[in-house]
Amino acid sequence: MTRLLLLFFSSILFAGSIEAAAALPVTLEPPFRQVLVEQAVVAPGQEQALSVTLDRLTATTTILQLTITYPNGEAQEVVKQTVGSTATLAWLAPTDAPAGMATFRLMTSGCGCGDRSGLTGPTNLESVAEGYFFIQSNASSETEADQEIDRG
Repeated sequence: MTRLLLLFFSSILFAGSIEAAAALPVTLEPPFRQVLVEQAVVAPGQEQALSVTLDRLTATTTILQLTITYPNGEAQEVVKQTVGSTATLAWLAPTDAPAGMATFRLMTSGCGCGDRSGLTGPTNLESVAEGYFFIQSNASSETEADQEIDRG
């Protein structure tokens, strides 16, 4: 019975975390099927990630190029190559990132490297997904850190 209750509560927590990841709107164009922001709010220096699902049935090499623009205009680039239909792009927010909304633009192009056996030959599909997440203020991070020091 205890195991059943633990399983039930953990499934509720897990389902809640999936909804939290999907809560921020992302504008998509095919071949993107889904792009999920891992966390709605991150602290400076914290890891952020995007989970990407492509509308691909074949093993095609796809180049994903992510540009993140922080509230102060600073840009960060992340590039990843994937074969198949899923990928996760992860990065660290700069330690000096100011509080506010950070935007991202994810672009993809299929090099067609895995398509050579098809009748149509290599494809070169380009697409864009755009969205945002938030950077919390350094004051919040420092306050939490100060509280931890005070407890210790």
